[in-house]
Amino acid sequence: MSKSRKNLLVNGALITGTLGAALYCFREVDYELFLREWGSINWAVLLILFPINLFHYILRAVRWNFFLQSSYSLPARFDALMVGNLANFILPFRLGEFVRAYALSRDKAGEAFASIFCERFFDLVIVLLTFGGMLAIGSNYDPNLSLVVWSMMGLAIAIFIAILSAVLLPTVYGYLLAWAFLFALRLTALGHFQRFEKTQSLGQEGEGQVSANVTVDKTQFSDKYAQLEHNFRNLPDGSVLYKLIRVIFLFANDFLHGVQVIKTPSKLAMLILLSVLVWFANYLFLACSLPLVGYDFSLTAGALLCSTIALAVALPSAPGFIGSYQLGCSLGFVAAGFDVNKALVYSIVTHLFHYLFTLSLGLYSMTKMDFALSLSSLGKLRSSSVKD
Repeated sequence: MSKSRKNLLVNGALITGTLGAALYCFREVDYELFLREWGSINWAVLLILFPINLFHYILRAVRWNFFLQSSYSLPARFDALMVGNLANFILPFRLGEFVRAYALSRDKAGEAFASIFCERFFDLVIVLLTFGGMLAIGSNYDPNLSLVVWSMMGLAIAIFIAILSAVLLPTVYGYLLAWAFLFALRLTALGHFQRFEKTQSLGQEGEGQVSANVTVDKTQFSDKYAQLEHNFRNLPDGSVLYKLIRVIFLFANDFLHGVQVIKTPSKLAMLILLSVLVWFANYLFLACSLPLVGYDFSLTAGALLCSTIALAVALPSAPGFIGSYQLGCSLGFVAAGFDVNKALVYSIVTHLFHYLFTLSLGLYSMTKMDFALSLSSLGKLRSSSVKD
């Protein structure tokens, strides 16, 4: 089976699973009650949500500048952001992230995509901390969820430490990364890896030649690490465990390259502040949207609902996050102690709002930029971005 077909089957299974999970969550919905709830929606709330959502995306456009090596105007970043969001509502598998990078710069799409890649790490830290924290302090807290809470908080702290080390101590981060994965490869005892052990350095010529018995001279670290990265990308396929190690290494390595644009503690502090503001605007949006279905404004409930939805839509999903968004709303309402019948109404109304908001601003930005993208060019962009 070809790699592309295998990826298609995996992503298709994830989409099917997400849609199935959403249907399962709403299996006990009373549809007569659903219709009554639909008839009692407070549509006037949508007038408040529009400026909040717009402010949220402006903040994202402002923050994006700190991840980019090249300079772009705020309108250019905002337009590219909205075009990418529109593509996410049309294309599956979050391909809009590639569109967003291409819309910002056709010549430097790889650089733009690397900035989006790093941006997601900052978002993930805040989402995990919020989800774990809101579960812990919520009135509907179940002590059986303590493992989930601490796991989320621990993962968030670990990612944040990785960000700090990659930004402030990139050489140490890279040095430890290189040796950690060389050690991991040795532990796997792969037969095809044994023939590489005879090499005397990380920099010998030949596909897949990596040494696990070499002392790295820190003064020559940059060249040797670059060669190690090249060799990891060209090692032949082995066991499932080997493939996992290789993917994790390249993932961590791409992250290391991406965060090099964050060169100073002051810039890192500004990014943290802007990330907090971005997600506060998100929480405010969700909190203000609760009156749509008769609940009072609650920032804590909005934060819990927002983090649950964010984790749900992070999975590869159908175009427009259909299924995963409904799943996130259902789980968020249950976690907040709300009525699951109202969750379905809420998910449909807010999802439709997001669609119309993104469609209108995305089409405006595309017209303004005179932007068009074919599926064939999207495929080329995706492959080039991955290589970069």
